[in-house]
Amino acid sequence: VTTGGSSLRAIEHVEAFGLKVTGVLAIIDRLSGGRQAFESKGYPLKTLFTVRDFGIEPE
Repeated sequence: VTTGGSSLRAIEHVEAFGLKVTGVLAIIDRLSGGRQAFESKGYPLKTLFTVRDFGIEPE
């Protein structure tokens, strides 16, 4: 996840079919604002790793 924009657009399409999204799962959080974007819309984000787990500091 970077900013979350693509995933949020996908969620809109899924919910347009009447389904309810209760959260988002991603493998890596790039720590670029995605978590805040999801949580501001009420979707908790679960990730397996962040870029820091690989010794990378976000820009």
